[in-house]
This record gives sequence, C-alpha cells and structure tokens, in this order.
Amino acid sequence: MAIVSLPAKARPLLVGSRLWLGFVGLQILAGLLIYPGIPTLTLPPLVKVVGLGGLGASVGAAVLVGVARYRPAHRAPWLVLAAAMGSFAVAQTLFAVNHLLLDDMSFPAPADGFYLAFYLLVTVALVLFVRRRTPAWDLVGTVDAGIVAVGAGLLSWVFLISPSAQPPMRPGCRCWPGPSPPRTR
Repeated sequence: MAIVSLPAKARPLLVGSRLWLGFVGLQILAGLLIYPGIPTLTLPPLVKVVGLGGLGASVGAAVLVGVARYRPAHRAPWLVLAAAMGSFAVAQTLFAVNHLLLDDMSFPAPADGFYLAFYLLVTVALVLFVRRRTPAWDLVGTVDAGIVAVGAGLLSWVFLISPSAQPPMRPGCRCWPGPSPPRTR
C-alpha cells in the first residue's frame, strides 16, 4: 500500500536540493531577524509587520506549490491546510499591526478570529488526512485517542497552564495576591 503516489513526470524535490535548502534557510533567517520577541534587534516596526505576514504566507504558498507540483490524488486536505496557513498569515499580520504599529493591546483583537479559524482549518485538514487513510469509522480507535488526548490535556492544565495563570502570592500573605490587602471596612 503506497501512502504517497507521485505522477511519473514529476521530478521529486529532494530534501537536499538547493531550492529546498534555500527556502528553509530563508525561513529560519527571516524568523530570527523579524520575530518581535527578540529584544536586541532594532528593525523598524513596519519591516517586522511585513516580515511576519510574509513568513506565514510563504508557508501557505509552499503547500500550494507542493500540491501543484506533485498533484496528490486527494487535494482537499492540502488545500484546507494552505487556507489555514493563509489565515495564520493574516492573523500574524493583524497582530503585528496592532501591537507594533498601533500599540493596541486590547482583547479580543481582530487577529483572534483568524487565529481561531487557523486552528479550525488545521483540525479539518487533519481529519481529512485521517479519513483518507482510514475510510471506515473506527469507534474503538477514536475513543482510545480521545482518552489519551483528554488525559494529556488534563495533565497540561493541572501542571502547566493553571500554575502559570495564577497570580503569585506575596510571602506572609495567604489571602490576597495583590499589592495591598483589601480593606475590611
């Protein structure tokens, strides 16, 4: 059973080819130079906005180039994945415009809808990939995967998310984590 079928006339784009290595190298370099979390870099905010949007859009474009080049038998999951990356690019651009250019830290922001659409589209793409691999409904496998996912989610919530979301307690004060205890009168 072949997982990936390539057309006879499509030349495989090997991982070691110059085009692929150039693309990956540019992505890494641009990500390191433009990422807003790097405090030592002093690029103009507009350059960072354009760079962040371009990084996300280039990944979606790479998926579309791969679909056009290799012509998979089932294109729908790949196209949904490319749409997800497009949504992520729009979200990153809006986020960067709000934070870097407008200095707007409001929540919810316009980018949040595109971030949610990104997660929804990635989920749809993964479901389509799995449904192509296993066309019959596998209830036992789905329940098993759900048990593992809920268990991992619970562990991450209890040990990672919840402790970091709680405000730190001041030493000697067990009742109020703020700068001063509340008035009792």
